[in-house]
Amino acid sequence: MARVGSVDDGLWRAFFQLDVKAINGSKVHGAEFHIPPDRARPCVPAQVDLWAARPIDPGKPLTWNNSKNYWLGDGPLATAVDPDCGGRLEFSTDALAKLAQQAAGRKTGVVTVGLRAHDESAPGLALQPADPHYPVGLSTVYNNAPTVTTVAMSNGRPCGTAAAPTLVAGVRQFSARVADVDSGDLDTVRLEVLRPDGTIVHAAESGSVPPGTAFSWPELPAGTLTDGPVYHYHAQARDALDTGPSTSDCYFTVDSVRPHTPTVSSTDFPPEGEPAIMARTTGTVTVRLAGGDTDVDTFLWGTQQDSLFNRIAVGPDGTATVPVTVADYYGGRF
Repeated sequence: MARVGSVDDGLWRAFFQLDVKAINGSKVHGAEFHIPPDRARPCVPAQVDLWAARPIDPGKPLTWNNSKNYWLGDGPLATAVDPDCGGRLEFSTDALAKLAQQAAGRKTGVVTVGLRAHDESAPGLALQPADPHYPVGLSTVYNNAPTVTTVAMSNGRPCGTAAAPTLVAGVRQFSARVADVDSGDLDTVRLEVLRPDGTIVHAAESGSVPPGTAFSWPELPAGTLTDGPVYHYHAQARDALDTGPSTSDCYFTVDSVRPHTPTVSSTDFPPEGEPAIMARTTGTVTVRLAGGDTDVDTFLWGTQQDSLFNRIAVGPDGTATVPVTVADYYGGRF
């Protein structure tokens, strides 16, 4: 039983500390505090104010005297009247939603409120928090904005920085994955590719994507990107209520001009194809830029011409040294 105002020959006020862990980290779009009057008593259509209050320490008894400084703000969050005592008192204002949002943002897990009669000299009202049909509580409309966990060029090249953009031969497509703790949501993800001055050169939106889904946007139209500029891209997801944060910018530049075929030399592996070192020992092969290329940063190499899957960085002198271990039979090539 809770009371507010002048009830049973006494002046009453009431505090409630509510568990709101479920909304931690979310965005609150609305909130309502509700409590039913005691219908076993004569109906008193009293006007009741809902106030923000300080957190209550369950280990310390709360008394009339020590609770005087628990009331927060210059006025109530909301006011309600139940004229016929037939339902419940309902408090719903932007101020109450803001209080819930503060708890969600700080992840305190609790919202504390107090009830006082608007006119404490008038007959008060008895309340029934334990009513199973109309329990006391705080109802919120809340949402967790979706996030894009990964966004990348489909050629698998890493995310570059403005100072060191990733060099790519071309970009046909981008892929991403979205996450949303509200598992029932369907999210839309927007991709933007921008020029150095920040203007959008390409934008695309996914359809409705279930959380956790990996997907790709349609291929970029031919001619969208040109050689030379340092482009950057990012992605952002939204659901029916909120838009999540944008991913960090990834920078890249396109170089569609193929480099010349590098030269390969080795004293351990003469040109005629027979190794000059013993089997099961390691020799080296030197790969060198050719044709005046100056913007190549990586050589692709392998022991079969159609399987050049390995990468090695080009050194400052335009060469790279590849270690090769000779098997009993040497049938590969560079």
